[in-house]
Amino acid sequence: MNDVFDDDEAAAAIEDKYYPAGVPYPANGVGLSDALWGSFTIHKLPLIYLLCIFFCCLNITMYTQPETKQMKAAYIITLESRGKISPWRTFNAYIIFLMRFNLLWFFYDVCGRLMGASDGPFNIILNSLVLAPASDDSPVL
Repeated sequence: MNDVFDDDEAAAAIEDKYYPAGVPYPANGVGLSDALWGSFTIHKLPLIYLLCIFFCCLNITMYTQPETKQMKAAYIITLESRGKISPWRTFNAYIIFLMRFNLLWFFYDVCGRLMGASDGPFNIILNSLVLAPASDDSPVL
């Protein structure tokens, strides 16, 4: 037998029995933002989401500036030392540069995915504020 309710009244009776205050539905974030910010959207995203994402990307970028500057310096040193030191050392320096570049790119990728998986402007800001000091605490970067 199929236990699925075909009758809406039976389903409503079960809901009233277990949820006397009503079934808990998640808040309508888009409806709330429409009421607060109007219906101004860019590619179907409310303006407040885009402002939060812009702030968070700026925050992550500012926190990783020392790592980016070190990576640029390592690349310039690698290019300048091509004929002056042995090819083996130049090759090793270039491999280290590539590993640092990939690690920093992976950090940016993880930050973007985590902020993209957030379910509201407040969570986007909190996630970016949590991720930013991770780049400072990591000796690998």
